[in-house]
Amino acid sequence: MTTRLRRVEDGRTADRVRALAIEHPDWSAGQVHRAATADDPDAVSLRTVQRFLRAFSDRDQSERWSIEDAEPEDIPLVLGVIRQIGGMRYPTRAVASWIVRLLRAYPELTERPIGIYFLASTATRGDAARVQDWLTYTPWRDGSRDYALAFRAGRTDNFSGFGGFDYAISDETWQIVIGAQK
Repeated sequence: MTTRLRRVEDGRTADRVRALAIEHPDWSAGQVHRAATADDPDAVSLRTVQRFLRAFSDRDQSERWSIEDAEPEDIPLVLGVIRQIGGMRYPTRAVASWIVRLLRAYPELTERPIGIYFLASTATRGDAARVQDWLTYTPWRDGSRDYALAFRAGRTDNFSGFGGFDYAISDETWQIVIGAQK
């Protein structure tokens, strides 16, 4: 199942809700909603935040990750993500495994810890195909141009981003996507 914020699926508000959910796992939906809508009260409804948090919560039943579980070379990868996301609890073993896998494949994503955590959580919840689809086109490298072209050509049926990735999407790219939906 794909986790979505319906009206603002991949916009700034969605990224903010995702970041808050990761940074403050003990916050209620009301607290997340208040923080996410501090600048724009109409950005997203409380009900949408509640649905998102319900879908985003860890369904992964593996135990919390510990350095005792890891290979020595993997420890800095996981701890680096945890350190950059202030207040985050340790991820589950399954999420930590995906963090390591993703950062070994794409080390340049180290600077985007919330995005890495969200990709790892998405894959752990059984949506690895969506993660694979997104990674295939490396949208953070070209502002999503190749991803948009693949979407338009029908090679992917999902043009979306992931929270924590602040790459710019050019006007040309949006024209490609809009053209595909006509």
